[in-house]
Amino acid sequence: MSKRFLVIVESPGKLHHLKHILGHQYNVMASMGHVTDLPRKSFGIDVATMQPDYEVVKADVAKRLRAEAKKPYETIYLAADPDREGEAIAHHVAEILRKAKTKAKLVRVSFDAITPSAVKAAFASPRQIDTHLVDAQEARRTLDRLVGYPASRYLWEHVEGVGLSAGRVQSAALRLVTDRETAIRMFVPEAYWSITGTFRAEGGTFTAKLTQWQGAKPELKSGADAEAILTELRDTSFHIEAVTPKQRGQKPPPPFTTSTLQQTASSHLKLSPDTTMKLAQTLYEGGFITYMRTDSPAVSPEGSAMAHATITVEYGVDYIGKHRYGAKGNAQEAHECIRPTDTATTPDAVRLELGVDGAKAADLYTLIYRRFLASQTASAVYHDVHLTVVGGEAVFTTKGSRLTFDGFKRIYDLGEEKETENPDDDGSATGELPPLTTGEVVAVEALTPKEHWTKPPARFSEATLVRSLEQHGVGRPSTYAATLATLKKRGYVALEKRKLTVTPLGEQVDHVLADRLPSLFAVDFTAEMEAALDEIAAGKRDGCTYLIDFWAKAAPQFGSAVVHATLNAGQSRSVPVVDKSLGVCPKCNKPLVRRSGKHGAFIGCSGFPKCRHTQAMGAAR
Repeated sequence: MSKRFLVIVESPGKLHHLKHILGHQYNVMASMGHVTDLPRKSFGIDVATMQPDYEVVKADVAKRLRAEAKKPYETIYLAADPDREGEAIAHHVAEILRKAKTKAKLVRVSFDAITPSAVKAAFASPRQIDTHLVDAQEARRTLDRLVGYPASRYLWEHVEGVGLSAGRVQSAALRLVTDRETAIRMFVPEAYWSITGTFRAEGGTFTAKLTQWQGAKPELKSGADAEAILTELRDTSFHIEAVTPKQRGQKPPPPFTTSTLQQTASSHLKLSPDTTMKLAQTLYEGGFITYMRTDSPAVSPEGSAMAHATITVEYGVDYIGKHRYGAKGNAQEAHECIRPTDTATTPDAVRLELGVDGAKAADLYTLIYRRFLASQTASAVYHDVHLTVVGGEAVFTTKGSRLTFDGFKRIYDLGEEKETENPDDDGSATGELPPLTTGEVVAVEALTPKEHWTKPPARFSEATLVRSLEQHGVGRPSTYAATLATLKKRGYVALEKRKLTVTPLGEQVDHVLADRLPSLFAVDFTAEMEAALDEIAAGKRDGCTYLIDFWAKAAPQFGSAVVHATLNAGQSRSVPVVDKSLGVCPKCNKPLVRRSGKHGAFIGCSGFPKCRHTQAMGAAR
């Protein structure tokens, strides 16, 4: 009798490809994500010990897995996704199977791409579950509940609305949007002026900007300031002081990480981060790209060699680059970049295979393909000329630039969205300059003053908010899509002309949190939480100790009434903050509280659901 093996993955989308790769000896099942999780109708955490009270949330899936695990398999491979969350899912599935008393050996495998080479390499080197990663993920879930549940309850007591919520990352993101909106409203534009000279040399005409006047940077705060300089320069002769040629290389952008993929897809494909991740999941499960949740732009030797082979065939050896990309110090999912699993699979081939229904996924694949191939291509090369023109006490400068080798730009030349708008074009830079020589006298065709106004910070787009969250160390790229989706769903922000604006409800929510819980949702403090979770994942910090210390500091900020209601009633909105003026319950002597139901407001016992005493408003003593 041949050996049989069971493989348990997260998503059913992987089943077909894995069965094809592994062969008939392997049965592949899906856990459908988390089978075990914190309870949905109660708080589920013992705050004294920080032990979570996990429960099976997919009973039918658990039943099928237990039944299958009792069959005569030699080994059960826990093949959840290769990140912290996947490690926790594998751990919880293993616990379920052990309780079913399976006789099979339980091992962990993880792979960054659903390709024959990646999958077979993973199965050739199975390992044990990484308990540090599990601890970090469970600490994250616990921390999110320690913050989110009482903070949401706090909101319910101070803000009118339905479906309100607060969260560790969500509320910090709202703070960034609200602070930006405040800065825009408070911004007072100021005028400033510039002077641009148009000069004619023997080889042609060019423009340059006044950058120095009387030995210092010109301070042109008014039209009068500009006119005063123009008056002094009226009969001044000008000559070329310096012509400085310089060769400049422009490196290609690194391959995509989760956050940069979300940013670029938002800017150039007009996709929300949530949609981007769903499409990337489809591409990953189809075997087209590597795992789409990663903080690292690193490229494996296999990926680099594959890209270089394609570049050589398509563009020639002169286009092969030697760039190296490494993960940042705070990268937690440091696998490999998001890249095609095979650069021989062109965007046209994927578009043909996915058909009309997969057009958006094919567009995303095209973006990933070009970005990755470009990252392995040589730098673009420019011939720059820095020019200085002098007349009297005035110095005008400009720069000309000419592309001499297109390099990566032959494949990928997308400008990334900037967080703030560029200043007005004032003639300080041009394209290619005409032939010029040092000492050459030039004629002045025009000296043109121009008024400018300082501009307020730009509103966040989804792309620039993701970038800001990453720069501040708030949350992790795998959470950004869900965070933005929640802000929009709750009605805290609105998307207007692809820019995020805070709604009146969002401002009210942020004001309550900032006024009454100022430190919990501060951007820096949220980033510190992420750093602590990284240390737990690395085995440098004990998760329970950290959570106990955190709760000791956070609980007093919520207040005893909110904490009591949260711990005893979970996330049920029907238990608000205790109001001592209402008195106590005549049945159990616990404080009475105001509640609201489908028939309006009423008074009930804070001991609900154990005590179900209610009375009409106004009946309290």
